Amino acid sequence: KSINIKMICEKAGVNRTTFYVHYDSVEDVLYDICKQYIHKAYNIFMNTKISYKQRLTLSMEIVKNKLEFFAYLLQNVSNLELYILEIIEHSNFETSNNLKNEKSRLSLSFIISGFIGILKIYFNDLINGKTKEISTSEVADIIINSINMNNPNFSIK
Repeated sequence: KSINIKMICEKAGVNRTTFYVHYDSVEDVLYDICKQYIHKAYNIFMNTKISYKQRLTLSMEIVKNKLEFFAYLLQNVSNLELYILEIIEHSNFETSNNLKNEKSRLSLSFIISGFIGILKIYFNDLINGKTKEISTSEVADIIINSINMNNPNFSIK
């Protein structure tokens, strides 16, 4: 299902003139909304005061709570992983300066790609009724067990 400016204006209760004062296109709106959610998820994921399981679970909850929006992104934004990495790199997130280091950038790219891959499968199956709903906490357990994050030689920096 595609989104157009008329739909956005109707949903927001504003006229087209007001829309164009703030945005040039539908893509600008999507980018702005995506940036807000990515900022929340990124800050959670980078919070070293909570466990990896909590980080994964809380990050997935952000997506799950806005499932329709993220389902649209997953289906309509090619290279979503690069799109998200670009948002992080061009935002003033607390740790985004670390991405100037090539190894940190590649590490985050790996995490984002895996996270997007899991979301595509998990939420697609939920939307299409292919699976009973399993909790995001259970999905986090599956991820952790798959990569054995309890291994003392494994760490994400």
